[in-house]
Amino acid sequence: VWEALVTGSLDGESISIPGASDRCVQVIGTFDTATLTMQGSNDGVTWASLTDFQDADIAFTAAGMKIIAEAPLYIRPLVSSVGASTDLDVYLFSRGTK
Repeated sequence: VWEALVTGSLDGESISIPGASDRCVQVIGTFDTATLTMQGSNDGVTWASLTDFQDADIAFTAAGMKIIAEAPLYIRPLVSSVGASTDLDVYLFSRGTK
């Protein structure tokens, strides 16, 4: 869970969930012109947009839920174009292969 992503905290701290075969992200809150994307990295330095199974970037401009196709070592949310009242919460569910 990443809570209270607001102006001044544009990216959430990365987490590592190796072995997770399924990943689903839900975003709720006040967007006020903000866009939230999910990013992945295998080295924790170079980040790329994550996609769904139709190869569309995981991006939210309103509350919603999407399945993540890739399985990188690290995952984080990134908020851009924030408004004065932007306040987002991100919930990531993952299930292991065991």
